[in-house]
Amino acid sequence: MADQVVIVGAGLTGLVTAYQLHRRGVPSVVLEADDRPGGRVATVRFADGAVAEGGMEEFWESSPAYPLLQELGLPLMDQPALSSVMLRGCFHPFRGGSAGAYFDELGGRFNAGFDPSQSISASDDEMSLPEGLLLVATLQGDPVGCGALKLHSDTGIGEVKRMWVSQSVRGLGLGRRLLETLAGEASSRGMHTLRLETNETLSEARHLYETSGFVEVEAFNDEPYAHHWFQRDLTNAPTRRAETVRYT
Repeated sequence: MADQVVIVGAGLTGLVTAYQLHRRGVPSVVLEADDRPGGRVATVRFADGAVAEGGMEEFWESSPAYPLLQELGLPLMDQPALSSVMLRGCFHPFRGGSAGAYFDELGGRFNAGFDPSQSISASDDEMSLPEGLLLVATLQGDPVGCGALKLHSDTGIGEVKRMWVSQSVRGLGLGRRLLETLAGEASSRGMHTLRLETNETLSEARHLYETSGFVEVEAFNDEPYAHHWFQRDLTNAPTRRAETVRYT
């Protein structure tokens, strides 16, 4: 029996390695403990029957993976937003990563649960420049925090949305760093005021806002899940921008 290269793990790295060895005529065997290959790459099935592949990242034309995708004949398409896929002319948002964890935690902590469709919107379009932006904090490729801005150029008011930090990294100052980066982004884009609202169960969030220059004010919107509304003056805020902003 001919010698074989043993590849441990059938994720992207393992599968690509096996493919390249096969091209060169080198026999190999791939070992995988899970019940399916692909690692983080998985088929996502939507309620209307549409099917798409969800991976751990998108591929830009400059990526070294792009020529391989072309060689394999895989269908490629331009995406309007990194957290969604266009299928049969319809947007399908991926529920995963920081957004999925964010919604899941709110649903578990709010006394009445959490339904994103009942909350004030923070859609892909609203979190894409020039209307807004979304910052995602990652640790070894995994999302561990996020924070979004809705930019209202007509009023000079920026809204903070989708603030979340994974329990695995809480206590390290990531939430404050995200919030300050959002403030800098808002100031640099002409906003003079930053606003946000929060639920009564999120005591740690209220403490963060109260110690980050925000003051509690009267309700300025009709968010059904909010019990506290905060505002911060950005007149003297630094105008720095995030080193890396991933719109997802």
